[in-house]
Amino acid sequence: MQVVTTSAEPRVFSDLCRALAQNTSTAECAQVCADVVAKQLPADIVQIWILTADQTALELSAAAGKSASLAACQNSVRLETFGIGRIARDCRPYFTNSVSDDPYLSVQAGASQDDVVAFAGYPLVVADRLLGVLSLYFRTALADDFVSTTAWLADLVAMGIESKLATESLRETKVQLQQSQKLAMLGRLVAGVAHDFNNLVTVLRGYGEMVASAAGRNGQLRKDAEEIQKAAQRAATLTRQILGFGRVQPIQRQPLDLNAIVADLMTMLRRLIREDIGIGTSLEPELPSVQVDAGQIEQVIMNLVLNARDAMPHGGRLLIETTTLDLAEGQANNAGKSPAGRCVVLSVSDTGCGIDAQDLPHIFKPFFSTKEPDRGTGLGLATVQEIIEQNGGSIAVSSQPGRGTTFKITFPRAEETAHSIYLSGQRSTSRPGTETILLAEEDEQVRSCVRDALCNAGYTVLEASDGADLPPEAIARIDSIIEAA
Repeated sequence: MQVVTTSAEPRVFSDLCRALAQNTSTAECAQVCADVVAKQLPADIVQIWILTADQTALELSAAAGKSASLAACQNSVRLETFGIGRIARDCRPYFTNSVSDDPYLSVQAGASQDDVVAFAGYPLVVADRLLGVLSLYFRTALADDFVSTTAWLADLVAMGIESKLATESLRETKVQLQQSQKLAMLGRLVAGVAHDFNNLVTVLRGYGEMVASAAGRNGQLRKDAEEIQKAAQRAATLTRQILGFGRVQPIQRQPLDLNAIVADLMTMLRRLIREDIGIGTSLEPELPSVQVDAGQIEQVIMNLVLNARDAMPHGGRLLIETTTLDLAEGQANNAGKSPAGRCVVLSVSDTGCGIDAQDLPHIFKPFFSTKEPDRGTGLGLATVQEIIEQNGGSIAVSSQPGRGTTFKITFPRAEETAHSIYLSGQRSTSRPGTETILLAEEDEQVRSCVRDALCNAGYTVLEASDGADLPPEAIARIDSIIEAA
């Protein structure tokens, strides 16, 4: 019986060093290493297994050699199963000259078919960090000292893979940083555009209000003016939503009705999804108020709806629900944080592809994404969680692959009654004013609109674009007030 020795060590070492010096990806590096080892050692098959991101399993990253049956046995093993998994779990090498009879391994059938008799497995470890496993199969027996004298081989492969992993991680971090910088620039641009747009909306709403007041009982004219106001209100809501996406607006929490927020968003949400996706609501009547920022909650809902849309490439059903829930002190949902007492729950459910169990613990981490690189930044759900926590709530997710996903957001009930963020349709019945008002506004259209509204209400208006543009009568009035004081 032939015995394998380590006489090929110098050739393997030099070839591996040249291979690791190449500018390749981790997968390519692993394959080159497997090819070199299979060429220089009389191994029937060489396998390199890489630890998965959740550190619960090993995936076959590269294979080389002549034993086709053995290579096709399996592509993934868990840490606690079979020889490969146990080598990784225990971080200890293992070898045997009786593969077909060794219960530690799981390749007896393939080994018998290919006349494989020997196995040697090495954990790939760098600085006490497990990266994977190198496994070798032979048709000839191994010398007793083979594993100990060839341990350098696993160390060299491990260092090469660690280097490639670090390079890929750095490259990915740089790409994510560039994406974040682009988003920040976009946010600043959006803020500037939204500010100018908001001034135009203010003018539209102001003149619409004045026309409606002047129309009196003129039905058609009043109706037209009210339509202008409604359009301006929708534009104002859109501006708030844009600022929410740019994350440049201050948080303004107040008691609000989630039902009203959802209802107001439905028209926009229907435009965001495709025609093959149905969207509906199930809103609990007389829902308690919650203390939240309206713009941020709209951002959360739209983000979850967009994620649901992407999870249903072939169509499906999307449902937005509100309900109440009583939580005892210390009771929590699966997000780990839930306020005690009577709470309001907002749910967004879809019938899409679902989320794999190994991905669920990571979906709220910044830059983690299951989408293609050009379809997501990995910041959406991280932002959603941050917003919800800023507003005193918590978020939980449940999902089954192929059966859809449900996000549940829990907020504590607000003590105050909800404020309406929509047009009430009520007109002021206060008496005309008689005072003099100093109006300072840099935007000419906004200033003219406010001036006309105040003048129509009976006030005397002194206007200026800024402090340096104060009219003489305003300066004289201010001086007289100071002297009287």
